[in-house]
Amino acid sequence: MYMESSGGQPFRIVGENAPDWKQPPNFYERLPESLRKDSGHGGSHTFITHEFISALIEDREPAVNLYEALAMTVPGIVAHQSSLKGGEQMKIPSFDRRL
Repeated sequence: MYMESSGGQPFRIVGENAPDWKQPPNFYERLPESLRKDSGHGGSHTFITHEFISALIEDREPAVNLYEALAMTVPGIVAHQSSLKGGEQMKIPSFDRRL
């Protein structure tokens, strides 16, 4: 999926078996009605919220667990800190799951 603008629209899907979508499917129908609201990052926040709360209620790991979320978020935070220091190289901490 390739998005030409920061808002996520318009987009195109490329590949041998790519669906021929003009618009993405309406996934809001999968959410409880109270969460069917536009939110940040192309509407993702309500889906992330629903998954997190569902995982708590169902006593299971969420689709993106704490360690995966940290692995996706921390490098961006460190990159921002680096940019505030003129591009200084900084170590990205690791938050591996401890068994």
